Amino acid sequence: DDVRGLIDQLAETPDVYDCLVKQGVRYTTGDREENLNDDEVARISEAFRESRNIRGLFRELVISVAFRDRAKVENNECLSP
Repeated sequence: DDVRGLIDQLAETPDVYDCLVKQGVRYTTGDREENLNDDEVARISEAFRESRNIRGLFRELVISVAFRDRAKVENNECLSP
């Protein structure tokens, strides 16, 4: 019931997956949370919850629109993280 129980509980908590995805999107795009596309984050979260595969999460992150568009330039300046 100690660490193993905690791991099992966390694995059943959708908020854990959502948090990991949000942090992953923020890190890979260098963008602030308020600029994240909620639909894209929800899609990646759902895929991660279904697969429970961290490699799959990284794959989803790098094929996401948010990642591909991370280098957009606004007003001739790169968006700051």
